[in-house]
Amino acid sequence: MLRLAVLACFAVLASAAGPCCTPKQWHGTESMVIGSMANGKAAQGYLTKASYMVNFDADSRRVALIGTSETNGYASNVKVLIDYNRNVQYTVSNGTCTKQIPNADPGSCVPANATVSGHGFLGVGSSAVNVTQYSFMIDRSTAYLTVTDNCIPVAETYYGVTNGTYAFTTIAFTGIKGGLSGNTVFNLPTECALGTGTINGGFAVGRRSYFA
Repeated sequence: MLRLAVLACFAVLASAAGPCCTPKQWHGTESMVIGSMANGKAAQGYLTKASYMVNFDADSRRVALIGTSETNGYASNVKVLIDYNRNVQYTVSNGTCTKQIPNADPGSCVPANATVSGHGFLGVGSSAVNVTQYSFMIDRSTAYLTVTDNCIPVAETYYGVTNGTYAFTTIAFTGIKGGLSGNTVFNLPTECALGTGTINGGFAVGRRSYFA
């Protein structure tokens, strides 16, 4: 299980945001925990822990992820390819391909209606990195997004209650670099090219990130 310890110091502010946008292309590691609890009972919900290598391309509107996921003790090797131009998402879990319509393209910028909830830094001394935390709403969920001065994503958290079910997502980004990790990251997974896909069925990975 991947554990990430981050120390940050935030000064709470209440000012209008000047939204920034991520680099057009980037790649790195996205580690997350997603959970839900229905009617105050954890047994009626789920808990997912996952770690993905992410490749993001704002110009071609494509996202690729590959990694591992565990939901309520069930482990999966996962590949995801999202092509927003074609409005299609391929998800491969333990060799089975699922083809479906993706969620709406979140874009690559902090939402225009976001507000700055804090400024701070990560690290110590000369290695410290300045960060800004934004807050905004995603549907019925409250969201917090932390980025560097260059708009490199650092962390995300969002949570809310719908029809008595509480759900949360927390995400940490590490090792972010400009560009893509390779020339074939957006190739159709072999499992999907073989025609083993189903429409709107199979393994669900849920929302992974506002940016990706």
